[in-house]
Amino acid sequence: MKLNVYFSKSLLRIILSMISIYVPDVIVLGQDITFEKRLLFDLSESKRSVIRVKPDLFIVLTSESRHLSPYFYLSWYNDQFDTIRRIQYEWERFQANRMALLPNSDIAIIGTIHTENTTKLADYGVVYLTKKGEVRWKKTYGGSGIDSGEKILSLDGKILIGGSSDSNKSGDKSENSRGRFDYWFLTLDLDGNKISDKTIGGNHDDRLRFMLPLKNNKFKMVGNSISVISGEKRVAQKGMGDVWAFTMDTSWNITNQIALGNEFENNPSNGILEENKSSMVLTYDKYESNSKNL
Repeated sequence: MKLNVYFSKSLLRIILSMISIYVPDVIVLGQDITFEKRLLFDLSESKRSVIRVKPDLFIVLTSESRHLSPYFYLSWYNDQFDTIRRIQYEWERFQANRMALLPNSDIAIIGTIHTENTTKLADYGVVYLTKKGEVRWKKTYGGSGIDSGEKILSLDGKILIGGSSDSNKSGDKSENSRGRFDYWFLTLDLDGNKISDKTIGGNHDDRLRFMLPLKNNKFKMVGNSISVISGEKRVAQKGMGDVWAFTMDTSWNITNQIALGNEFENNPSNGILEENKSSMVLTYDKYESNSKNL
């Protein structure tokens, strides 16, 4: 027996608010809302990225929940959660992760292209869309190993992308791995041409989780690490795995390194970007409710 259940929009909002799916009050216009607080949308799809373009206009990036689905979607919502427009895109074996709003109102999306090659499993993938949602270009970036594209930001007429890579010097990667996985960053022009890249890591696994804009063309990079002091890592390991954060400028100089954690494995699990773009409240302890204002 098939049972059809219908909810009014007001009732649906009440139900969803009870399970803490809502839009945060403090949002930086034009910035990606990463972390745990999200806009309402079809719960059969995976939440990926939300940008508040105007006080009453959101763009939402979603992808299908099933593994390696080629489809991802952009949806435009007003502040009443009414769908204004929705576009379906297809890129074989592409998993969309985050998007960035560019100064010309175009949109760049980063994700991971999964391959069928057993020795080369993944590359960064970037899709560039016009402000009307039309695909202008799609390109991949990677080396000889596994390159997982996770984060993207607009950067003074360029695009900054980041993720994790275990590739040695090959393809688009100009440096060897420091151990296993490292943070790997690239700058691109608006045509998708690589300008420069940088590998940052220690002697073991270091995986990028957050990439946040600060003032004066600096960025806060946050991830998890099980490396000891080695390579670019200059802070001692706290336990089985730590949160590793630092500030980076556009010349790839890193400062203000910190490690957060205890004897257990710690991962950056939640954060709120403050309105002044200069701090981040981070929940990092797997077993206790510890947090740090970066």
